[in-house]
Amino acid sequence: MHVIMFVIIVVTMVTDVIHVIRKNTLNLKKELLVKIRFGFVSNSSTTSFCIFGASFTPDDMKQALKILYPRPINIPTIDSLDVDEEDEDFDHYEAMKKISNALGLIFSQLGYDCDEYVLGRNYDSIKDDETGKQFKDSTKEKIEPIKPNVTVSWHEGAWRDG
Repeated sequence: MHVIMFVIIVVTMVTDVIHVIRKNTLNLKKELLVKIRFGFVSNSSTTSFCIFGASFTPDDMKQALKILYPRPINIPTIDSLDVDEEDEDFDHYEAMKKISNALGLIFSQLGYDCDEYVLGRNYDSIKDDETGKQFKDSTKEKIEPIKPNVTVSWHEGAWRDG
């Protein structure tokens, strides 16, 4: 009888140990799954870009908007497109979005908390039958009407907020 009780106790203990090991292994696996990320992290405060194009200051943006939209346009916080006027509420992002959409180009801020942007094309927009020279020339041709005598080049940047 004592042997049977002993076996039952040992089996129960071994079963409990196996259960604890399995539970800890599953918890470990869950913990690893939470900590390991594959792909894009949507809440990342890091950004980078590589764009062939031209830089745009707030004055360049206002001039471009005047050329592209001779009539008043609806951009939040833009009361006037007077280039000589200091307008602290001028929304640079909205202005560049309007300009880039009109020209079929992309844009990025040149640095964190910076008023200057770059407008142009990224390397993955090169068409299969387009040469590098054609890519560069077409980018310059799109920008030149809003920024005469523009110098276009590669702009690369990366920064982290935090």
